[in-house]
Amino acid sequence: MVAYGFFLNANAAALQLFNL
Repeated sequence: MVAYGFFLNANAAALQLFNL
């Protein structure tokens, strides 16, 4: 599902921001 992949991508980006 494309929507699920987009959600995972946004979640990974958010986690990367929190790691800063």
